[in-house]
Amino acid sequence: MAIRGGSGRGLLLGWGCHRRARSHGLASHQGGAASEDHQEHGGCGLHGLHRTHGRYSDRVTQTQPFAAIFDLDGTLVDSFDAHWRSWHAMCARHGVNLPRELFVRSFGMRNDRIVDLYWREDGKTPPSASDAAGYADEKEALYRGLVAESFPAMAGGRELLARLHDAGWLLAVGTSGPPENLRVAVDELDASRWFHTEVCGRDVEHGKPAPDIFLKAAERMGVRPGRCVVVEDAVPGIEAAHAAGMPCVAICSEGHTHAELASAELVIDRFDELTVDVMRALLAAGPRVPCVSHGHSLPKTR
Repeated sequence: MAIRGGSGRGLLLGWGCHRRARSHGLASHQGGAASEDHQEHGGCGLHGLHRTHGRYSDRVTQTQPFAAIFDLDGTLVDSFDAHWRSWHAMCARHGVNLPRELFVRSFGMRNDRIVDLYWREDGKTPPSASDAAGYADEKEALYRGLVAESFPAMAGGRELLARLHDAGWLLAVGTSGPPENLRVAVDELDASRWFHTEVCGRDVEHGKPAPDIFLKAAERMGVRPGRCVVVEDAVPGIEAAHAAGMPCVAICSEGHTHAELASAELVIDRFDELTVDVMRALLAAGPRVPCVSHGHSLPKTR
């Protein structure tokens, strides 16, 4: 299994920034144990772990925990078919033609952007913000009805979460989806015990490919961005991870190809290919060049 380093692919293009990638070594660092002190957050009504009073911990040492931020749809949840069927049905109700390839291209975006995109691509005037929110709510109700019939957990996802948690990693959800979908997914996965915080699209101003979701997750965990690995399945999520200064593992789930996901540091087909040591190796390259994105100045990682 090869981890792609900067020397193998040149310049990484993030959200509003360019940074020179570095080759990823195989040095391993042990993450520290997670604190038990939890503090409730608003937004998705979730719990996040705070280790500092500032935005990021000033105590960036080799003993600071590593962290992993997981997308949900297409990553921990094999939700491609349910999302396709629900988006297609909602659009059909309102006279909007939705080609499958356009749906694939929109995967990972926030709903307001998706509705705007679908209407524009079909030659229609985009709906108002309130109407778009109504269409999105209609679609999400259809989606939750479909997954309630048989929840499509991604094979090996829960086992990976358990391995990382047992190794002392901090874990977070970082999804563009609404809080209702997040809650259904985490509950059906029976994974709330492992997550230190959960961030959804409504918690931030800008959705993916902006870095806001992943930066918010890192902030809530009290971990520098350079100590975080993102696990994603879509190009907007990979771009958001890189814009946040975080390496990304991409799982090639339904609707995606290895070529499409090649900008990720590592592309896998199954979660059983991904070990704790491999994820540590992604963080072993040393300092990354900071970038500025949407007002976020990313600090050096160590």
